[in-house]
Amino acid sequence: MGNQLKKIRESKGMTHDDAAAAMAISRGQYIKLERGERRLNEDYILRASRVFGVPVQMVIAEDDEWSGDGELPSAPIGANFLPFAGTTQAGVFVDVELHANHEPQAVAISPDPRYRQARQYVWQVLGDSMNKAGIHDGMFAVGVDYVDFVAHYRPIETGDIVVVERMRFGGQERERTIKRYWEEPNGVALLPESTNPHHKPILIPKDGVVEGEEIRIIAYVTGSYSLFGKAIFDLDEGQKIHL
Repeated sequence: MGNQLKKIRESKGMTHDDAAAAMAISRGQYIKLERGERRLNEDYILRASRVFGVPVQMVIAEDDEWSGDGELPSAPIGANFLPFAGTTQAGVFVDVELHANHEPQAVAISPDPRYRQARQYVWQVLGDSMNKAGIHDGMFAVGVDYVDFVAHYRPIETGDIVVVERMRFGGQERERTIKRYWEEPNGVALLPESTNPHHKPILIPKDGVVEGEEIRIIAYVTGSYSLFGKAIFDLDEGQKIHL
């Protein structure tokens, strides 16, 4: 799989150090991704998409699909598919290297027409931390990229449902979870809505750092869906399928 990291980075006026820091990886890791010496898996693709502010399709375009002039190549994901961003599961941290060999995938859910100016992704929900909000184990949650949502629509507000990412050990381990956003005088509370008392609120001070962890909102949740049968496809399959 090709990638356009070098062209995109240079078009944004960023150095290797800038890009690596923004993606929360080492300079050496970033250079290997850019050169194609390290697999550009779904996690890195989504990070690059968010950091550079470009669609997923542009990150993974082949050289003959995009010349670096800013034009979007023909999308490898069909109009009825969204990029699969992985799973969300409260309280579970995973080593990002465990997913290093995962090929990018797409989910058979159409983009939300209300948010055409924003990148949209799909997560599969594991667990019951938001079951009282109607987001149940195994369902798919659609989210609008946080940066795009704030830039084109409005700020995140109390009562919104969001995808939250907690990272530790320099970004080597991460947890992604869905919570209700609630503003407090000293920061933000991210609240579960669950019949399971095991799930507790996450309290974020204004600097976003809690005991060595970096916590950030990565998406505004627009809906959740139950799909029957095969729902997740490799990008090549998604390009060929028309629902």
